[in-house]
Amino acid sequence: MPRIPAAAARPFRLNRRGALGAFAGGAAALALGLALGPRSAAARLPEDVLREITARALDREILPAHAALSAAARRLAAAAATCPVEDRAGLDAAYHATFDAWMGVSHLRFGPAEAEGRALAIAFWPDRKGFARRALDGLIADRDPAVDDPARFHEVSVAARGLMALDRLLFDAQAPDAGRGYPCRLVAAIGRDLAATTAALEADWAETHAPDMRVAGTEAARLYLHAEEPVRDLFAALLTGARLTIDDRFGGPLGDFDRPRPRLAEAWRSGRSLRNARLSVGALRRLAACFAPALPEADAADLDAAWARAQAVADRAPGPLVETVRDPGTRFAVEAAQQALIDARERTERLLAPALDLSVSFNALDGD
Repeated sequence: MPRIPAAAARPFRLNRRGALGAFAGGAAALALGLALGPRSAAARLPEDVLREITARALDREILPAHAALSAAARRLAAAAATCPVEDRAGLDAAYHATFDAWMGVSHLRFGPAEAEGRALAIAFWPDRKGFARRALDGLIADRDPAVDDPARFHEVSVAARGLMALDRLLFDAQAPDAGRGYPCRLVAAIGRDLAATTAALEADWAETHAPDMRVAGTEAARLYLHAEEPVRDLFAALLTGARLTIDDRFGGPLGDFDRPRPRLAEAWRSGRSLRNARLSVGALRRLAACFAPALPEADAADLDAAWARAQAVADRAPGPLVETVRDPGTRFAVEAAQQALIDARERTERLLAPALDLSVSFNALDGD
């Protein structure tokens, strides 16, 4: 079969404040306005170093994290399967465990994650336009029978599926009782759909995308024609994942000093906003560590120190985030966590972009 040039399949531009949020829009969304390209033909890393970076990312992070997500989603589906709900505490715990697992991969928005809009179907956020509320209200008002047919439900709006839909149904004080009746059937449908989506995501990574990344630049590759292309995707995921947490997980609820916007926080109804930010920083730090073979030992230590500081400052920020950002005496801690992540991201760009022989452009982020 003919090979598809990876660069042609992955344009690197998107307005970061689009209606569907920072990562909407398929392949273009991966870059969140980030443009990456080779700076020159000289000083490129040896192929064995590039393959070591790819292998570390796959074996230490991507594959085990997707397996954990799929397993957690299966447990969530089982907990949500009965109506009326038999064990609400168990259902809530399964929801939180699945969200925890999602934060381990939420920055990996290329390849299998963009197929069929899977990333958005798992967590439709940011949602500044209230699409999820309208989609869920419509299903409930119509008593849409799609909830009883997994194939039909898989075709409903992504705004009515996934973890953010469960955040609203299970934890919104104004929502109808999700433990019985139609809302319970809707929760069960979302659980089944999440299990199916995450299973497909894991399978695509394990069976197709990861093997192709490993053979990038060889005759066996179908997508990645050069060994540096998987590393470029991973680097884009690292930078754009950090940008999402800076701008939306921290910046959204921070708003302005005189006008914080706590309800822009991710999963604020279930009280997960700060936890999600912390887990995101941890996942990004682990991905950043996979690039160590590209750097001298001192630079690799410098990079990890920047990420360790970002993690430590985020861990010290008091919660819940929706209250912290409202209080002038505590919001500075969230601002400090945001700034520490900005610093780690800038250190990553400064050290890794030259080592990987990449130029980085943010014109789209600046609205140019």
